[in-house]
Amino acid sequence: MTSLFDCGLRSVLRDDALYVQDGATEKKISTQRSAMREFRMLAGIAAPGKKVLYVAPFAPWHEIPQNVVWLNPFGTIVESRSNLIQSVDQWRQFLFSLTGDEKFILEVNLALPRREYLTDLLQRDLQRAAARLKTIRHFEILWPWNFQRNRRAWLATEDWRHCAIARPDAIVLGGPQADAALDQMPASARLWCADTALPALIGRGLVPSLVASIDAGFASMEHFVGVKLPRETNHPPLLLLDALSVPALYRRDGWKKISYRSSHPLVQQEPSQHGELFNATGDVRGILEALYRALFPGQELCIVLGGEGSHLRGMSHLRGSAYLKRHLGLTNRFFRFEEYSRLLSRRYVRVKDK
Repeated sequence: MTSLFDCGLRSVLRDDALYVQDGATEKKISTQRSAMREFRMLAGIAAPGKKVLYVAPFAPWHEIPQNVVWLNPFGTIVESRSNLIQSVDQWRQFLFSLTGDEKFILEVNLALPRREYLTDLLQRDLQRAAARLKTIRHFEILWPWNFQRNRRAWLATEDWRHCAIARPDAIVLGGPQADAALDQMPASARLWCADTALPALIGRGLVPSLVASIDAGFASMEHFVGVKLPRETNHPPLLLLDALSVPALYRRDGWKKISYRSSHPLVQQEPSQHGELFNATGDVRGILEALYRALFPGQELCIVLGGEGSHLRGMSHLRGSAYLKRHLGLTNRFFRFEEYSRLLSRRYVRVKDK
């Protein structure tokens, strides 16, 4: 996916002026005389507790106000400064250094060509960083553990780019709003689904062509317990796994497993031939939509069922899903929520050798 530092624009310093080239066209952006005006503008929009991310070409005569990070993705690298980012490596280091508590004001030089495009690229880079932080905070303990056990199997798993994957008629998630549509769905429908929806589909006689399971928590295994694929299935469903998925899924028989390269630092540091997929939302819907757009560029996204994220008439998930069975089980007098929590916690406790 294109980053801000792959924007394709180039800056040129000539005759005390900065120009930006967009293909065959060239436009003057700033001069040495306008540098002080630019400094005052940046100092004026900076607010307490916030940093300004300013996209513009940089020249040696520029001064950078406090609380401003100057982004110069236009190819001409000048002197090094602590709050000046001029390369993709510096930009990645900055994004990886974010903790999620920062607040930014985004500003793109008004004179730049394709200003809306540059703003969009900047926002996408920050969204990718936010998605990474969201998932890190949930699973920062489990990820290293899973990756250590998955590493060898993940490297040997087939790349998603090398598989013949048919365009689906629908993507099915675990929300209860999909119940009515699935009851009317023909058995011949081509479906991709989240692991949460798998038991509900199999229970209706619907065999998905691809199942995605990327959650690092062991609860993902719930969706595969008791699921038996029809014997007459000529082509078993593809199982899309992350390098940080539950290790037991890599050992599960009867599935053709494929994987991808995520943006997690553990994965990025490991040499691999897997193609990258960016999960904009950090969840299973995000990875299914990313895979769809990567495989079928320019085509409109197919219908997505069960992704509303809300209950329906007291139902938390699809009928037949493991999550719904658990929800119903936790609400009866024979199996209390405290008992489930105790069993859940035991999975994460490392028993010391006696």
